[in-house]
Amino acid sequence: MNFVKIALVGGTALTLSMTMAMADDNNTFLTQSGTDNSALITQSGSYNNAGTDANPMSQSGYINKLTVLQSGKFNAVGTSANANGGPAGISQTSNRSTDTAGANQLEIIQSSSFNEVGAVDQVSSGTNTSLGSNSVKITQESDGFLSGANRVGSVSQARGSSSGNELTVTQG
Repeated sequence: MNFVKIALVGGTALTLSMTMAMADDNNTFLTQSGTDNSALITQSGSYNNAGTDANPMSQSGYINKLTVLQSGKFNAVGTSANANGGPAGISQTSNRSTDTAGANQLEIIQSSSFNEVGAVDQVSSGTNTSLGSNSVKITQESDGFLSGANRVGSVSQARGSSSGNELTVTQG
């Protein structure tokens, strides 16, 4: 397993890190900056990808969370352009430092082969911090080899000072 982590600390106390990990030909590319970012990425099988070298999954802002669990072979998360005009791959940003409801959250569970979530863009901005925030939960599964092939192309959610966004997709 190869693991590279670069951390830069500037005079503004902003921390930027980029992580790249590979095992069994699984690839993960992730950047995080800001406060209280979190990530859990577990990939099994072979040739699963989370982010790309050119477009790593990105979390910047305050209370972002990210969970990507993939199993089987040839699953992909955040490897495509966003058809809705947002950035390519997975992007979660927030400028709301006092959001007690938790700005942005993303969970993707795929548990089979040949499933893909192309791009997800979530932005949380505004001043009303007592309302809920963006959230995405995508579950794609199948039992047998080649019987997956579920695809979510692009998701874009923006939350200002109004109530939060939420999206749940389940495919079999």
